[in-house]
Amino acid sequence: MKKYFLVMLLYISWGTLSAQGFIGTLNAKGGIPISDFRNTVGNKLVPELSFLTMYQLPEYPILVGLELGYSRYGTHFSKRDDVLGANNQTMRIRRNNNLISLMGVIRLVPEVPTKVKPFLEGQVGAYHPFTGVTIKETVFSEAFVAGTEFYDWALAYQGGGGCFIPIGKDMFMEFKLNYIYTNRMEYLTKEDATYLPDGEVTFTPRRSSFSMIQPSIGVSFFLD
Repeated sequence: MKKYFLVMLLYISWGTLSAQGFIGTLNAKGGIPISDFRNTVGNKLVPELSFLTMYQLPEYPILVGLELGYSRYGTHFSKRDDVLGANNQTMRIRRNNNLISLMGVIRLVPEVPTKVKPFLEGQVGAYHPFTGVTIKETVFSEAFVAGTEFYDWALAYQGGGGCFIPIGKDMFMEFKLNYIYTNRMEYLTKEDATYLPDGEVTFTPRRSSFSMIQPSIGVSFFLD
């Protein structure tokens, strides 16, 4: 009888998650540089917002899906009158250092007789750092220059775990801690663009992996 009761309890506790098809999660993350990334950029925090969608494999405690993330890990504003082609006008220069990630996700959610659902997770995909610039005469004027000045791509890997905590009907809070590693790539920080006396700009890119420990918090909800 006890064995039967335990089986039923496991089935019910897992059913709230597995009875649905797709799950969506909005995450807020904070990447903490480690290893060669920390040696290159110091203790710079890398914030990220992401959307993760996963599908529950029928009859298995496994979720598979995709996660798209965006980070603006640095910005720099200056005013200059020596920008090439600007005819000695004072121009407003804004450079943003951005990061886009696209990762395939596989997540194992063991069947446990508790409301809190622990999970293990692995990811593989790509990281794309890029620096965009906007040069304007005034805040509201049309951009004199707008575009991407520097970018790179690298293969990325993540691994870690966390837990779901139910907060309402078909909704969960998600807490997660991942380790991130990428192949080495070139990228800019806000200190890496320098104007020469003739108005040209030169870049001093950094080169390292994006190795990070990344805690995150999110809200998960069923999409159907």
